[in-house]
Amino acid sequence: MASERLGMTDLYASQAEAYVVINENNRQIEAMIGGVAGIAATPPASPQPGVVYIVASAPSGDFAGKANQLAHYYNGSWRFYAPPVGHAVHNNADGNEYRWNGTAWVLKTTGGAAGKTYKNIASADWVLTDTEANCAILQLDGALTAARQVIVPAAPRVWIVDDFTSGNYPVTIKTASGSGVTLWRRGRRTIIYCDGTNVNAAVTHFPWAIDGFSFEDGGDLTLGTAQGTRIGTSPTQKLGFFNAEPISQPASANQQAVTQTAGGTYTTNERDMLNDLKRLVNALRADLVALGLIKGSA
Repeated sequence: MASERLGMTDLYASQAEAYVVINENNRQIEAMIGGVAGIAATPPASPQPGVVYIVASAPSGDFAGKANQLAHYYNGSWRFYAPPVGHAVHNNADGNEYRWNGTAWVLKTTGGAAGKTYKNIASADWVLTDTEANCAILQLDGALTAARQVIVPAAPRVWIVDDFTSGNYPVTIKTASGSGVTLWRRGRRTIIYCDGTNVNAAVTHFPWAIDGFSFEDGGDLTLGTAQGTRIGTSPTQKLGFFNAEPISQPASANQQAVTQTAGGTYTTNERDMLNDLKRLVNALRADLVALGLIKGSA
């Protein structure tokens, strides 16, 4: 007979070589209570004694026919154990906790997403499975040679994205049929969310005061094209460029538009030159007033 939960062999009265059964049961307990080295469809070439793997779907080699079982290597061969429903293990390869639900190994969560999933996207886009998308952190790796897309399920979720790729190519995180967020700056952590249709940046403005702010070399400040962006919301607020002392908006009677026209005492060329200069000065003044850098009057 065997135990109901783990299928371990029972001893019976006057069992011959009982130590064999006991040792096998001990090995099974050892495999069930420890972490696993990873999820694999084929066994490693040189497994370490005592190592345990979750057998992936469509396995081959020594793992053939053992999908979703725990593979335990000892005494030079593999032993396989079927996990009971609800059994959880720690995957040492990706740092996540997995639980067997009777049909698949799923990420073990408590009150929401947990864990991190990794993907090298150097050679291909990444279409997340539901299990991968249930992770709170998505880590992107690889040396990019072209633009890449990360396709997430169209379901409400929030992710932290760690972009550890290299190469001057964009990475767009989106749903299959919706819009998304494009990442350009490498080595950054970005918070994004899916609203069920599109992927959006979770932080689009800073609702708090910032005491000093620096852009990394090569960084850009991207502004909107509909309503635009103001730098300063009052002419009394002070602004300075290139380490100059910040001042409020300059205002002076000397900023008024030039209205006089060169008279007949000048030659034709002189009049044309002065009138061209007037138009240029007024155009520059109008641009500075429009930008708010000067008031244009007293």
